[in-house]
Amino acid sequence: MTDNEETWEDWQRQSEQRQRQYEQEKRDFEQRQRDFEQEIARLQMETARAERRLVEAKRRQLLVERALMAGSIVLILVPFALVHLTRNTLWLIVPTLAGIGWTIKGNGRRAFAYYRSLWPWAWLPALGWALAGFVATASLFLIIYLVIPPVARDWSLGTLFGIGSEAGRNTATIGLLTPWLLPFYAPILAFALPILAWIEELVFRQGTRGWRDALWRSLIFGLVHLTAGVSLGPCLALTGPGLVFTIVYFRAMHDPRQQEHLAQLPAWARDTLAPDPSPPMYGVFRATQAHFVYNALAIGLLVVVVLFSASSHL
Repeated sequence: MTDNEETWEDWQRQSEQRQRQYEQEKRDFEQRQRDFEQEIARLQMETARAERRLVEAKRRQLLVERALMAGSIVLILVPFALVHLTRNTLWLIVPTLAGIGWTIKGNGRRAFAYYRSLWPWAWLPALGWALAGFVATASLFLIIYLVIPPVARDWSLGTLFGIGSEAGRNTATIGLLTPWLLPFYAPILAFALPILAWIEELVFRQGTRGWRDALWRSLIFGLVHLTAGVSLGPCLALTGPGLVFTIVYFRAMHDPRQQEHLAQLPAWARDTLAPDPSPPMYGVFRATQAHFVYNALAIGLLVVVVLFSASSHL
């Protein structure tokens, strides 16, 4: 066999080998392509199932929200209807007690932490802002009194149900205005005050961007008190302290001594009130202190009036 023939045969064998190798690679590629298409189909099926589960979860969440909304409306309105039917104003305290019970559930440590956060001297700036809130409330109410007709400013849920002199009274104060109920109700309300203030600050102050947003949030903050039976005029006046608490929130967020102030708290209180020591969290903390002291002063003043009135009739 000549050298040319051997070279030809070697070239032919190499060509066949390369052909077999190419065909094997082609089969491997086609297999990988099929596997890839199957994986895409599987992921598409999983995505479709996940989307269906998400739609179903949103539907259930919407149903729950509607049910809670309906339940809240019933809880708010039914006591007024019962007062209208029975002329017993103590029905008005039912939604308040339910709200307080829901509020303090699991938040006892936070309530104690807020009381502790005012000691020894933090209550002074909180008191100053609370007094500013009272000035804002009184000033705005005076303007409302002069501008808005009595029929409008005195409207409330109590007016809607025709319950007479109790119309426009905050349902949270019914227990304080009932002498025999005062010793039992006042401690419960006092314990819940910081939690109630904290929740309102989370809803109406946290995330506030600019004064236009602050004004709308403060207005809604005031109008929400319509659900507690407060008249429209005082509800609008509560826009004032809402703006004051917003000032506290804004100032606290830009306070360079945030960490220094938090470090003065006991570790358990600091971990409870500011587990995430971010500026918005610190702003809510400071605004809650002011709001809490504002409510405490209002409730304390009312208790003093009730006790003085009761003693004068002895």
